[in-house]
Amino acid sequence: MKFIMKKLISCSLICILLLMLFTACTNEEANISPKGDVRSLPKIAQLNLLYSASGPVLFGKLEVVTSLESDIDKAKVYKIKNIDAEEKLKDLSDKFSIGNYTVEKDKDDVLSAQGENGTVMVSPLGGGYVFYAKQRNEDGELPSADEAKDIAIKYLKKLGIYEDSLQVSNVVERTLTDASGSAEITKRNIYFIRKPSGNFDPRTEVEWIRVQVGSKGNIDVVSVNQKELEEIGVYPIISKEEAIEKMRKGEGAIASDKSKADKAFVKEVRLTYFDNGPFSFINDTLQPVYIISGTLDKVDSQDHFTVQIRAIPDEYVVDGNQEHEKELPTNNKEFAFIKPDQIVNVVNGQESIISDNEVAGNILNSIETILTKGNGRISSYGDVSNIRYKVTKDENKSRFIKLIYNSPQRISLQAGENEKYGLQKSERDKFDNVAIPVNEILVFYDDTNLKKVSVLGDKVGLIIELKDDKAVKQLRNIVQ
Repeated sequence: MKFIMKKLISCSLICILLLMLFTACTNEEANISPKGDVRSLPKIAQLNLLYSASGPVLFGKLEVVTSLESDIDKAKVYKIKNIDAEEKLKDLSDKFSIGNYTVEKDKDDVLSAQGENGTVMVSPLGGGYVFYAKQRNEDGELPSADEAKDIAIKYLKKLGIYEDSLQVSNVVERTLTDASGSAEITKRNIYFIRKPSGNFDPRTEVEWIRVQVGSKGNIDVVSVNQKELEEIGVYPIISKEEAIEKMRKGEGAIASDKSKADKAFVKEVRLTYFDNGPFSFINDTLQPVYIISGTLDKVDSQDHFTVQIRAIPDEYVVDGNQEHEKELPTNNKEFAFIKPDQIVNVVNGQESIISDNEVAGNILNSIETILTKGNGRISSYGDVSNIRYKVTKDENKSRFIKLIYNSPQRISLQAGENEKYGLQKSERDKFDNVAIPVNEILVFYDDTNLKKVSVLGDKVGLIIELKDDKAVKQLRNIVQ
């Protein structure tokens, strides 16, 4: 009898332990709701992607030539924290020794300290920052790539931001024309990323540091994309197969070397976190995204495509487009054309700074006429990242003037009397006498891109097609 009782007790204990283990596992997974049940997870805003919306399917037949196996079926989503930008700006101004400085704040609360020896800018969303050294004479020798790497590492250690988990991912040369327009300047950009950790970690996926080294080993730029994050929850993600199916339907966003192709070959499907740099405000969360890439028409073709597919299932997402529409320009007549901090002439990807005051003045007069006299219509508008992609395709094969603002400035755009940019009736008033915060204005003046102006703001971008290219031709005559 005692033996039977012991057996019963043992079985009962085993059952209790199994029940406790099951309960613990269930509690541990409580934050992972099955699809269709979102009671334990807050819905998150839809991710705004970098490339243009793909719209209709661009490809005919689709062939997958890579494995779609994955051991990840859930991922953490993070809120990008708002930080004390004033305190961080003060600390960084001391670290970079910019000397006495004045502080400015733009409408997104981005702080910039302009000092005797350089400028520091800090983003309140996440805390990313950039340092620009004061311009100096470029009359010394440029260090080799290996020397530049050592200089960059030493400088980051001096600042106290170098960690053993960092590694050099790339060294890129960039050639500019000096302020006088008579000499070329070569800089070396050293990029640092986190070493792989073996986990799906946002720090290894999106964090980077760029150090630009100039002549004599001088540090010209330090840009740091490291964000302070707060975990929202662990969410299920769609599979690679589901991501491919979304691509087939034309979902997501795409960058492609060709507008159409008879066949596309998928060579890689990669899960990463989506981030658009330290001064982007189009997303306030860090979410996983699939990057699908491959070739067009032939498996070994030189024509490539990349598609971004949101990895969080639709039932966990609320469409953030309506909220984002509130950030589009609104009517405002207080602001006019503002002189930029820098004027750059770009020819086939080569930049030269316009330093002649008379030439610069004539250029600005022409561009002010183009922007404020209502001679055009807006052919595209929306998230600046999408507009920037459309513009990038033209930059390396075009001639254009680039106006650069160190912090966003409001520029007024006026609609013509009879034509309000060809928008739908319900949207027209958005662009009648509107002022938009602007970081860059690109005015194309070559034969291929005549009659086109791209206005790139901090959140919104526009492409304007001109009805009359007289002012653009005048600009071309001035520059050439």
